[in-house]
Amino acid sequence: MKKDEDYRWFATTKKAIKDISKIISTTKGKNSIQLPDISVLLFIINKMDYNNKAKLPTQKEIGEQLNLTPRRISMAITKLQKLSFIIKISEAKTYYINPSYFYVGDYRDLHSKYETWKKLTSNSKQDNKH
Repeated sequence: MKKDEDYRWFATTKKAIKDISKIISTTKGKNSIQLPDISVLLFIINKMDYNNKAKLPTQKEIGEQLNLTPRRISMAITKLQKLSFIIKISEAKTYYINPSYFYVGDYRDLHSKYETWKKLTSNSKQDNKH
């Protein structure tokens, strides 16, 4: 069978579904997400590789694919970071997806992905203190 990226699997957790359903809103709010935010999250998940990283095209290109403005893409990415769905890493245009919510690969790899997430978030908090 030919390997096709359209048939890659990813897993989600009940925690993800529970948390997302709690924060979905039709009105704006700091701790809620709306349909454009969910669209961007799904776009990012679709770009996720086996290391739980997603290298994104420009916000303009994402916007063209999702029919959203680059400003709205920026707002969604900022909100997804604030809500700990993703974190920006040192690689250009690349984000690490929180494995507590979504991951690609075997469940046996999950522990190392959690450790990477903890390290990245710990480093981010230290960077913000300076």
